[in-house]
Amino acid sequence: MTNSPIYRSTTLSLKPKDEYTVDFAHWETLIRGGNNQYEQGGLFSAIGTYHQAILAAKVLVSMAPAKKESLTALLTSYHNLADAYLSSETAPCNTQLSLAYGAITEVEGLIDTIERQLPRHPHVVRCSSIARQQRFVFLKRYPHFAALQCEHPTRSNLQYIKKALH
Repeated sequence: MTNSPIYRSTTLSLKPKDEYTVDFAHWETLIRGGNNQYEQGGLFSAIGTYHQAILAAKVLVSMAPAKKESLTALLTSYHNLADAYLSSETAPCNTQLSLAYGAITEVEGLIDTIERQLPRHPHVVRCSSIARQQRFVFLKRYPHFAALQCEHPTRSNLQYIKKALH
């Protein structure tokens, strides 16, 4: 009787899970829910769910800042939010571009802070590189937005703007 499928699945489900695993599963549920809402045209619901996923990802990062899954959850949540902001049947307006750019630069800043604390950790360095690349790709894709940023450049984005425009 101990080999029956019911017994095995029951004993596996009773196995205690650590807090990180539970929180990561919660994040996964949120991100999948946001993706489903996005795919079904529920843009505003998706944006709200991606904000919840960001909060859940920040919890993961606070628990394990150098863990690949934590950093990936943070990047994914912010980048999905940026994509949702840019979702439009026409070219995105300046407000959409500003919101998306804000999400991209916010996650870059968060990961940059982690990188200052853990400068040589491979997962942190990799995710920091991805975050910087995403900003560059954004500015390259929307050169008119990059040109607007040139009117009020910040020190941190000036190098990206110059590269994107040339």
